[in-house]
Amino acid sequence: MVGTSTVTSKGQVTVPESVRLFLGIVPGDRLYFEVEPAKMVARIRRAPKSVVEELAGSLHSSVPYTDISIVRDKVGKAIGKYYESKRG
Repeated sequence: MVGTSTVTSKGQVTVPESVRLFLGIVPGDRLYFEVEPAKMVARIRRAPKSVVEELAGSLHSSVPYTDISIVRDKVGKAIGKYYESKRG
């Protein structure tokens, strides 16, 4: 995906719509900027909204990362099934 933007005199840029949509960026979101000086490359990504999301991926694992909203949904269903079985 490629998009272009012009830097203003204040150093501001507009993130192209296609990039915003792809990354799920909405007004009020924070962005991380990562620069590789040797390659003259910069990357942006949406900053996490919670500490859990911020730490996600910090440990290397052979298990693929699962979005926290999916995990919360599965945990909620498992808790519901557990209490249903206790009422029995």
